[in-house]
Amino acid sequence: MIELLVTLAVLSLIMAFSYPHIIGMLTRIKIEGTARETVSLLRAARLQAVRRSCYGVVTIDPATKEIMAFADLDRDGVFDDGSDITISRVRLPKQLSFKDENGDIDFDSIEGLDANVDGALTLPSQEVIYRSDGSVLDTGAIRLADHRGNILEVNVDPAATGKVQIRKYNGTAYVTKGEGAREWIYQ
Repeated sequence: MIELLVTLAVLSLIMAFSYPHIIGMLTRIKIEGTARETVSLLRAARLQAVRRSCYGVVTIDPATKEIMAFADLDRDGVFDDGSDITISRVRLPKQLSFKDENGDIDFDSIEGLDANVDGALTLPSQEVIYRSDGSVLDTGAIRLADHRGNILEVNVDPAATGKVQIRKYNGTAYVTKGEGAREWIYQ
């Protein structure tokens, strides 16, 4: 009986010391997974823009905590239920929000994406808009933060190719995983 109590005490100590690490790991998995899903949305929007010869748009909805991609068949940059096609949506987990390193939230957390002009047509800002040739109207990033202060951005740059990268804020700049031979460090 004493051996069982000692074993339970040791297991309790191990769990107590590993609990914060496990919670941190779960948070990291959620923020990185959401960033990867956002990358998939952007790539799907680009593919649909090229395939359908329309705009492929990715936008955020802070009210529902969603990122939405749609094929903008009428080329106005706004989702119209009757004429546009929803590609997919990503809902942010409860622990995540649209937030940048300065504390700006929702649409204010978006970097760039404010010069969405195509010829004489001015489209809504703060959206990633792909043209039918696969390029984007403007470069920028959608930023995601967790409650522990970790911030990832899904960056689209350069405009000519619409390349998508996930980068993490390291306290001074956004860096890609492994940049400078370092892995990301989470709080």
